[in-house]
Amino acid sequence: MRPLESDAAKYQIGLGQIISRGMLFAAVSGLAFLNAVSEKAYLAYNKDGLFHASLNTFDVSAIIWAGIVIAVRDLWSVDQGIAASARDKLVAGIALIMILIPVPALSSCAIALIGAYIWTTARNDIWTRSVGMLLFAVTVPLLWARGIFAAFSDTLLAFDARLIGLILGTEPYANTIPYADGSGGMFVGPACSSFTNISLAILCTAIFAHAFRRKWSHEIWFWAGVSSVAVLAINVIRISMIGLYPDQYDLIHGSVGATISGWITIGVILGISLHGVGRVRAA
Repeated sequence: MRPLESDAAKYQIGLGQIISRGMLFAAVSGLAFLNAVSEKAYLAYNKDGLFHASLNTFDVSAIIWAGIVIAVRDLWSVDQGIAASARDKLVAGIALIMILIPVPALSSCAIALIGAYIWTTARNDIWTRSVGMLLFAVTVPLLWARGIFAAFSDTLLAFDARLIGLILGTEPYANTIPYADGSGGMFVGPACSSFTNISLAILCTAIFAHAFRRKWSHEIWFWAGVSSVAVLAINVIRISMIGLYPDQYDLIHGSVGATISGWITIGVILGISLHGVGRVRAA
């Protein structure tokens, strides 16, 4: 009979072979994402109930959900048979510590860390690098766009207000715009900024670039720009309608208007990304 130590060692080796580095990072990334959106999902559930919160994808864009699902699915399948190295485990451990700290933004940082690590360690494996890029791109609307907006919110909101004022034919002051009929005015708040939807356009472009196995190029960035301009126009037109029809404020700005414009925005982003990225030739 072989000694017990040999059986234990064999079990540990077998377990290491089962849990590949791709599986390890996929599991940690999925956990980090759920923790990153947990606060928004909980608030949406308390406010609207399970059914309506589900219809609104728990106040987290369907594009973000699609991005993380695709990234985690494809990450799970890469590096099959390659056990996680000591450095892989160290990075995963750091990410887990960030997840355990009750600050959702740190969970987004954990996703960005894993994405950047996978991208830099993939070397010449184009597919694995693409997975890392997509994982990092998921954090654009979750983390980086919020940070940029926090730093430049006054400028970005004033830019939105200027565009709305051009449509209404009124002169805005900072982020406040008078109604077209002169009966009052409105201000553009952070939740109404076009910048959030622009970050979704970039993420959607990354999803299709990954799906079509396209390298980021000037053409890819061009279509990301087209998509960004389109969602900017949708948001500006919606807010301008409030300035044109202030008596319909509750309808346009409320849940009905927000839901309709939200799904129109998603449809436009998907359509442009599918058409544009699909036309780019593979490198």
